[in-house]
Amino acid sequence: MTPQQLAKFTDYDLKYEDYKIILNAKAGQYEKNDTDAMRQLQPYYDKGYIDINKEGHIWLTEKGVRMLQSVGCDPLDPRDFLNNYPHMLDMMEWMDV
Repeated sequence: MTPQQLAKFTDYDLKYEDYKIILNAKAGQYEKNDTDAMRQLQPYYDKGYIDINKEGHIWLTEKGVRMLQSVGCDPLDPRDFLNNYPHMLDMMEWMDV
């Protein structure tokens, strides 16, 4: 996908902690039977970034993959993204001009 095509998947409401939670969910750090974890993951499930199968495995949806790619994160190896994340952007408010 081109950057212009990926741009429509960018979610300007997400911050560093949100990306970490989504990536940790993908990596299997949360379990379906943990109600606190599921409550924390609910907003990302509602947005369609993650899903849960009947066995309780949490996985990234295509929309979740595209959202991560739109901000320069490789879902298969997010280390570079997490290590070089521009934290100053989280302090800024996005404005429509």
